[in-house]
Amino acid sequence: MLFSLQSLVNRSPAAIEADANEIIALNPTTEAFGLTLTQKEAHEIAEIRAGSLKENGRLEVGIGALSLISDVFAHSRYVSCGIWAEVLARVCDLFYQVKSLTNDSITDRELVTELYALFEYSAHGDLDYFEQHDILTLLRKLNFGYTLKQKNEALLDDRIGRMGQISDTERDAVTYDVYLPDEENRRDFDEDFFDDAYWNRDTF
Repeated sequence: MLFSLQSLVNRSPAAIEADANEIIALNPTTEAFGLTLTQKEAHEIAEIRAGSLKENGRLEVGIGALSLISDVFAHSRYVSCGIWAEVLARVCDLFYQVKSLTNDSITDRELVTELYALFEYSAHGDLDYFEQHDILTLLRKLNFGYTLKQKNEALLDDRIGRMGQISDTERDAVTYDVYLPDEENRRDFDEDFFDDAYWNRDTF
């Protein structure tokens, strides 16, 4: 279970070492997918996780969500043993960021499922794209719950009503489920947070 208690998030070296031992214990589960961690990698992940917890003002018992992340992401077609440690560390860090930025509005399992879907089917295993683009998409979805697809479908219906027909390209455009806040919610944020030229394009 996660909490937001800034005064309790500093993890001692002994706690980090204990976390590393829990992380290395995930190997028997993931080795069926050809994915294992060394003790050094497990310790590095534990340190990165501790830093992420502290930065996001969070407390978690044991290795918590990392075990769930490992179970789910081990199924990815894009993950190999050579990048397994990096994937776990970076996804774990993003997990805590999203949990904090969305005020825990989504359960751990739901969030890991969302992250996996974006990693697998949008970023196609590209961690940089995943961090720089897909996470913002997810934050828009969770914080605003408004989709560009819904907006496009309304515009499409109007165009059909006026013109009687549309091209296949225009029809295909509404299949992209891209998230955009409504105008009322936009007023609560700096405009620099939004890049409409990017989010309003037809293809992703």
